Amino acid sequence: MLEQQLLNSEAEREVGRVYARRAAELAAKLRDVEASLEADRSAQREKIRQLQAQPADDSALLTARRALAALPRDAAAARETWTRAMQDCLERARPLAGMSPHAQPFAGDPQGSPEEQAAFELSRRNFLALMFCLMVCTAGLPHLLTRFYTTPTVLGIFWHRTSRHAATVGMLSGLGMTVYYMVINAPPVRLALGLQGSCLWFGIQPVSAGVFGVLAGFAAVILLSLLPLPRAVARR
Repeated sequence: MLEQQLLNSEAEREVGRVYARRAAELAAKLRDVEASLEADRSAQREKIRQLQAQPADDSALLTARRALAALPRDAAAARETWTRAMQDCLERARPLAGMSPHAQPFAGDPQGSPEEQAAFELSRRNFLALMFCLMVCTAGLPHLLTRFYTTPTVLGIFWHRTSRHAATVGMLSGLGMTVYYMVINAPPVRLALGLQGSCLWFGIQPVSAGVFGVLAGFAAVILLSLLPLPRAVARR
């Protein structure tokens, strides 16, 4: 079996050890972020100075300057960047880069340690959320387009009190919630806003943000449909 061959491969184990060393180096930097960031800047400036002092290739000098410019701008950005990089290295240091075996549907082990049980539950939850988004949003789109031309509102098929205005606000609310969840969890946005930690709700990844969008849309439709409308709007 190919997976077993990779697990027994010495080259694959060496790759894991390399990522483990990188994770340890990043963990050491995170113990004193400001000093580590200043040390990296000093090392890059010294490298640029040495390249300028000798007849070096312009491409090497340009690469060194780009490396200096790519360093985090402050301690908060460095902490966020290095923490994310350390977590990525720790995942890649695991057997098969942290991926579950091909015959295993979810990561973790429901009968294993508490950490493995939590990983199993989180993996299964994200899978179900993604399947929900694919079925409700993608597979249901042709039916929504068809019903748009045959009924006043699609939700009106199931609930006669659903109004066109409530359906419109519900769709906009769902879209807004989905976009917000995807944007607020994007690493560049979090870095720009100085956000730390995780903003994931129930561990759901941004690719399945439609789960919260659907709930927000239904909540808006129900709330607005139950509210009394002005006569001018109700007659339409």
